[in-house]
Amino acid sequence: MVKLIAEGGVAGHLAHLYDNRSLTFEKLAEILTAASRGKLVGTEKTDGFNVYLGFKDGEAKAARNKGDMQKGGMNAVDLAMREFKGGPDIKKVYVDSFNAFEAAVASLSDEEKLAIFGPEGEIFYNSEIMGPGASNVVNYDSNIITIHGSGHKRYDAETDKVVNADVSEASKALDQVVDRFEQATQGKNFGVQRTAMVSLQKLSGDYDLKIALEKIKKEGFQGDMTVEDYLEEKLSQDVEEKFRSLDEDLRQQMVDRILKKEGAPTLTQIYRGLGGNAEMKDQVRSYVQTGNKTISKLIWPIEDAIHDFAVAMLENMESAYILDNNKEISRLKGEVETAIKSIQAYQGPGQEMAHEILAKQLKKIKNLDNITSVAEGFVFEYDGQLYKFTGNFAPINQILGLFRFGRGGVKIPRVDEAKGATETVAIVPGAFKPPHRGHLDMVKHYADNADRVIVMVSPKARQTPSGQDVGQDKSIAIWELYLNKAGLTNVEVIPSPHPSPVRSAYEYVENTAQPGENVILGTSTKGGDQSRFAKNVQAYAKEGVRVLDPMKFAFDPVGEELSASDFRSAAESSDINRFLPSGVEPQDVLDILGIQGGAEEVVEHAALPLFFRLIEEVMNEMEPIQKDYAKDWSKKRMSTKGEKKKGGAPYDVNPPKARAKSAPPGFGGALEEEHRISEGIEEETWYYATDEPIGDSLEPMYLVPSREIAEMTGKHIYAFKFKPGTKWFDIGGDEEMRKILPYSIDTLGYLSNRWEDFTYKNIDVVWDIPDFKQGFEKIFVVNPEALEQVDMELGEMSSMGGGSVAGYSLPLGAKPRKREKNKKAGKPYMEPHMHQDEGKANN
Repeated sequence: MVKLIAEGGVAGHLAHLYDNRSLTFEKLAEILTAASRGKLVGTEKTDGFNVYLGFKDGEAKAARNKGDMQKGGMNAVDLAMREFKGGPDIKKVYVDSFNAFEAAVASLSDEEKLAIFGPEGEIFYNSEIMGPGASNVVNYDSNIITIHGSGHKRYDAETDKVVNADVSEASKALDQVVDRFEQATQGKNFGVQRTAMVSLQKLSGDYDLKIALEKIKKEGFQGDMTVEDYLEEKLSQDVEEKFRSLDEDLRQQMVDRILKKEGAPTLTQIYRGLGGNAEMKDQVRSYVQTGNKTISKLIWPIEDAIHDFAVAMLENMESAYILDNNKEISRLKGEVETAIKSIQAYQGPGQEMAHEILAKQLKKIKNLDNITSVAEGFVFEYDGQLYKFTGNFAPINQILGLFRFGRGGVKIPRVDEAKGATETVAIVPGAFKPPHRGHLDMVKHYADNADRVIVMVSPKARQTPSGQDVGQDKSIAIWELYLNKAGLTNVEVIPSPHPSPVRSAYEYVENTAQPGENVILGTSTKGGDQSRFAKNVQAYAKEGVRVLDPMKFAFDPVGEELSASDFRSAAESSDINRFLPSGVEPQDVLDILGIQGGAEEVVEHAALPLFFRLIEEVMNEMEPIQKDYAKDWSKKRMSTKGEKKKGGAPYDVNPPKARAKSAPPGFGGALEEEHRISEGIEEETWYYATDEPIGDSLEPMYLVPSREIAEMTGKHIYAFKFKPGTKWFDIGGDEEMRKILPYSIDTLGYLSNRWEDFTYKNIDVVWDIPDFKQGFEKIFVVNPEALEQVDMELGEMSSMGGGSVAGYSLPLGAKPRKREKNKKAGKPYMEPHMHQDEGKANN
């Protein structure tokens, strides 16, 4: 199976001084004094790609994470087969650098290998890949693998953990042979060397040291007080000020919870001391859940003082890996200035967060003229702990990271004053798990009708019949393969932060599109009339952005219907020719998917078909086995013996004891309490959207927690709250259960025989907690009697419907519909504009 290498790994986190909660003020002052007087020895902190290098089982090995180390590391073949998040260019950097490391290791004798890497090959050296192709913030000039002086690791099988390796003797052996590597790597694209040890230059006087220590002591951090003691004292004062009505024990529980002390109580345990006070419960929950922000504010004066001191220490420190440090400083200043202007000009969702991040980092930089070094920082060891001074690199990294990659769904458009011409951009969002030739035909159509095409790939993975994931990264890699073969240079494929393409389209016109842009929403003549949808999107568009009528540019597909679901099934038998564009080799696609198979010649297709809809497969993909389950389910009903109450499920009252906690067939286990009850979230307001007003009763339905999302999908919006005691069931909380279930939250609403079973078990709401946390914010209500309609604006009980009728509000005079065991349920709520193929889902 192809694995994705992303940023991060076993390296862990190099600590700032204030990150070490056990560090005392006295020890902090000792370290700063040593730095000020030029007595700290360490290494330049570099900004490349971190990797761990070793030699095991007769081969050079590399590791990026714990899983790699468990297996003894990756050899050259393993590395070449991996998929890289940064694409083929980043992959080439890793492969070329590892090839140089292999050559370096080959120059060693067996005895030297044993001394350097350990008798079992257990030592993996903390290393950095650097060069023009491995840059993040700083652009390095030379292609080098530098082996650091500390932070080396080994895998401990007994504890199943990656731990620090004792390399005191092994490092000496490495130092004795490292000069040999220059000769060994001649002709390679990378060199291999040890990170040079450097001493921080002594400051001229103790002025910066005294200022830093006085600032810190002024905040009350002094003597033998630890960072943890300081935070607890400040946090206790804040809690006492905000929660004076709570007793001291409850306030201390909140403090312990926020500081994540060992044995700290859970929120549920804290709630028990509130005596049922719902308002106080909300306040406590909000405070505790934002505890990290509070800690950031409390530690800020210490952080700021140490930052200013580090800037003084690192001023004019030159990077050993950059030929012209002054030129790189000028380039970096220019990029930071552009990022600052762009973030300051940004308006849209999340703008408050973006501006807050910028303001905090500008407090550190203070002025662009304070960017005086392109060295990322200085790494040193003190009393067995690795620390770093990062100066202004840290805030620069935060600003550029927010600008380039966004955060929390926020994408910052670049401020480009030179751009003034009108541009037409086509947006084609979808699942594409994986994309097929029909999808490419549609993109070609829009590439001919727009200046640029942006393909947005939704994040949720889909599975092959055997359970192998086809995720966002694989989809993007296949898209890049198609586009390269087709020679399309005006098409960009990007990951969508949202599972809903509709929401992605809204956010593009509201946040990302620039004034003067014309936007086309990709659609098909077979996808239904999108004109009204376009008008809805226009209402959200940024000033100066125009949403064109999609039906005037709609793609007209011809020929057979293709689906990504069928593509996934065919991939497992390697018979995928009919899904591929002309000129694309099947094996190339199978390699990306991580499926082995025999390649066959791709036949030129006369007709390039597609039955494409705006959000094809995002909400409505069912595997063939799911259809079989749906047909067969009625034969496998549970016993309904037990006391029955009128108008309710077969045993709403006193269910048979023998079956009271059993799971329905296919659930794979008991309905345990933690799977059924959701604490806190049921108290929120939930929204239901439809193009037609609700009738004389409520049917099972999907709800979303955001009115804005609901408004995207229907003309009529209704708000609800859940009645106390509502029973929630999480179908995503157990990995084994997920493998067994023949449906997901997306398909549950279309399988009446499935969701009806939940009503027999007294479950009111079904959701998927892991998916919900990732942004798939949707739940399915199987029992509308658990709902009460609320006022759209005030969130209070509404009297518009003549009061609460049988547990939920209905139009005046309406009566609730009684549920009958064998009566076919009405059609559940389906999100408008999603173009779901209801017939297909119920086959």
